[in-house]
Amino acid sequence: MKSSVFWKIKVASIILIVFLVVAAAVIVTTVLLLGSKSSVSNSTIQYYDGSFRILNLNYTNDYKDGSSSGYKLLATQLQGLLTSTFENSSLKNQYTKCEVINLRPGSVIVDFVLQFTTTNQGTTFPTTDLVHNIFIENFANSSWSSFKVDAGSFYISSISGSDAYNLLNNVISAVIYFFNV
Repeated sequence: MKSSVFWKIKVASIILIVFLVVAAAVIVTTVLLLGSKSSVSNSTIQYYDGSFRILNLNYTNDYKDGSSSGYKLLATQLQGLLTSTFENSSLKNQYTKCEVINLRPGSVIVDFVLQFTTTNQGTTFPTTDLVHNIFIENFANSSWSSFKVDAGSFYISSISGSDAYNLLNNVISAVIYFFNV
């Protein structure tokens, strides 16, 4: 009889511990989900499309195909340089990412999309003039880039999220291919 009471207490203790662990997991998950939803709902995204000309690079047929190794290599280099440009600027806390979406002839003309995010209600997005000035100061006039950029060719414009989606959709298959190779 003593052993059956002991066994019942042990089973009840195990059930209680399992219940408490599950309850704690549910509470932690709920808190994390609510916290992430509130931070996402408070953030805002702004997109910019732009282009510039690289003077010391000749356009090749490789650049026509977004899945070619030449295109992917140049796009990756340029995205890295553009990222460094904005991460080393006053916009470093708002800059999110850059995607090269096209390479065109004319020496080489680079088309790209920039994304900036803000989570503070009082923070405004950078103006196109500010993005332009940072590009000219930190990228086009830099000595750390091997590319000679025509500063007068730089174009930047604020675009909607749907326009950015449409532009970025053209590069998604190339990006997926690049990471699966």
